[in-house]
Amino acid sequence: MKRVRTPCGLLVVGLALVLPVLAGAQGADPCAETVGMVTGTVTDGGSPLAGARVRVRTCLGEPVLTDAGGAFSLPVPAGSSAITAAAPGFYIGCWRSGVATACTPVVAGTNDLSIVLDRLPDDDDPAYQFRSPETCLPCHEQHYDDWNASTMAHTNGNRWVDNLYNGTDITMPPGPFTTPNDPPFSGFLQRHNVDAANPRRNGECANCHQPQYVGLDPTNTSYNDSLGPDRVGVGCDFCHKIVDVDVSEEGIRRPNLVVGEHGLPAKTTMLRSTSEPWVVFGPLDDVAFVSVPAMRASHAPVVRDSRLCATCHEDHTDFTDANGDFLEEYAGPGSQLTYSEWRDSPFAAAGVQCQDCHMPIVERGEICTVDDVTRDPSQIHSHRFEGTTPEFLRRAVDLDVRTEVADDRLTVRVDVANVGAGHHVPTGVTLRNMILVVDAGTADGVRLEQLEGRVVPNWGGVGDPTEGNFATLPGKGYARVLVDEFLVENVLFTEAVQAFDNRIPAGETDTSEYVFALPPKWQKQDVRADIRLYYRRAFKPIADQRKWNMPLGGNPNGTTGTGADYDENFVMAEARRFLTCRAKLKRVRGAVTDGRLALTARLKLPKGVVLDAERDGVRLVIGDDAAAADVVDVRLEAFERRDDATVVLTPGASEIVTALELTAGKRRKTKLVATIDVSQVASARRLRFALQGRDVCARKTLRCRTKRGTVRCR
Repeated sequence: MKRVRTPCGLLVVGLALVLPVLAGAQGADPCAETVGMVTGTVTDGGSPLAGARVRVRTCLGEPVLTDAGGAFSLPVPAGSSAITAAAPGFYIGCWRSGVATACTPVVAGTNDLSIVLDRLPDDDDPAYQFRSPETCLPCHEQHYDDWNASTMAHTNGNRWVDNLYNGTDITMPPGPFTTPNDPPFSGFLQRHNVDAANPRRNGECANCHQPQYVGLDPTNTSYNDSLGPDRVGVGCDFCHKIVDVDVSEEGIRRPNLVVGEHGLPAKTTMLRSTSEPWVVFGPLDDVAFVSVPAMRASHAPVVRDSRLCATCHEDHTDFTDANGDFLEEYAGPGSQLTYSEWRDSPFAAAGVQCQDCHMPIVERGEICTVDDVTRDPSQIHSHRFEGTTPEFLRRAVDLDVRTEVADDRLTVRVDVANVGAGHHVPTGVTLRNMILVVDAGTADGVRLEQLEGRVVPNWGGVGDPTEGNFATLPGKGYARVLVDEFLVENVLFTEAVQAFDNRIPAGETDTSEYVFALPPKWQKQDVRADIRLYYRRAFKPIADQRKWNMPLGGNPNGTTGTGADYDENFVMAEARRFLTCRAKLKRVRGAVTDGRLALTARLKLPKGVVLDAERDGVRLVIGDDAAAADVVDVRLEAFERRDDATVVLTPGASEIVTALELTAGKRRKTKLVATIDVSQVASARRLRFALQGRDVCARKTLRCRTKRGTVRCR
């Protein structure tokens, strides 16, 4: 049974992937009920425009398209409506009466409207000076605040890129080392410096981290030229000047802005007009607002399409010839492959775009503060571009663990499922990695001897495990590992000639098994297996070398270079499995109705053991004996104390467990009341139920039968 959780929060059961439930809600469509028609034509002032998109401004759904003669017939709601039109190569326009500058509303029955669209300029200038995001602030305050708090705004200040480019560590000043050809560590500039004996290029780092300042030479722009507080990373004017992105097999391999061979256009097609710098491209086709010299809109479908993200989230290594000259073919291993991972995923097949999850709908009532137009919430999207926040990371994967004992050997089977990401996990630059650690031992910390199974590779960190060094421990690493011609691993992508990749594609599951020797009389000991999946923004040896995990500025977890926590031991998912459960579940009663299991039980704890859900949280595991994997495996941490004896799960803390109440009684007895979403096992005859605390577990097999349409279990 496959489970898929989108980053937007929907759990999907079965084999089909459906569109995510996005944050926010769609209101009533102003055009849901129409009372008549308006007719007219769309022209460029002389010739008719076929295929133009005509709609009532702010209405949802698909527009009406003009015919070969530019004519349209548009259903309209009661009252007066502004009629807009959009076409490729033109500004968005609307019906205006006479010399009016604003759209003129019309009513049903109005005919022969003539909407004239103004043609866009054609003077794309690579030397165009992009406008400051502050110019957008007066009208788009919330979008500006979102963007300013995002990593997009500060990509040019990313100290990790600075370190890898210049061969420095994070304790050193930004920019090139005192002697650029002889930095303390390996760096791009050292290998490709224009002052070196064999000058080549300054690279394409700036293309995505500082695209507003690349200008005429996208393959040879120094990352160091655009550092400083007066510069931004990826600003509003850059993204909203993009007309299209070449995602063909040849185009997708090139970095942002780079032109292909034999006169092929740049990967990213832009309109950077010096004559009309106020032109912006957006996803809405009815923004007829005009405020020259501030803004004038044109419709570009790419802005709401994953192709937009391919500008920077996909490119490949460019090989060199025997003379050290770049071939400009970009035929080497991928630096990052996020777009093509999405393209080949179930998310793409279902029509889920990158923006659906990383730019979710937000609950606020306006896009522009100066245009008196109220829009449906479904048209207003966040500009924070969240991706590797704790919430996103934890929703991306599910961890399913099964343990078996035979002949004094413990086998731990671990399934890591990519249930929420529309691309591989981990994705992005090749520094990103996940580490799975399987720790089997006793309660007093004695580890069991590993007999079979994989171990964490050296890039998981060699040394003391208490300091985050997990190499040689039972487990495995997930990453795209780049290798150079000398078989050195985890090199800069510019030096890579091949790649090893064992990351987990969207909707797929990785399975691994680990076998341990059980100690004598293990049944009388408290043996358990702890499984943790760590997310790391960089390989441990590189992070140690560049001091990215060193506390700076009072940050105890290290730094990503942008001021956010590095936290190299962030746990994406975890599970604990007890071999012997010393607590007892008694008087268990349950009923499955409408896909939910309402369950009550009495829990008796062993002497000296405490179950403190408020402090430690609890884990619920439910499995169907007819299925291989557990159906529910959820850790619950948000509890509220109702009184001295009772703690309850905070409402909304879990999508699966809708209610959980624990009431402590006398003689180490606790009453449990829970409501759990188990629609996928509504017809099961036997359910495995387990409750786990920090140091104790209880499990029970429930026998279920259907009576009068209700499944009852005990």
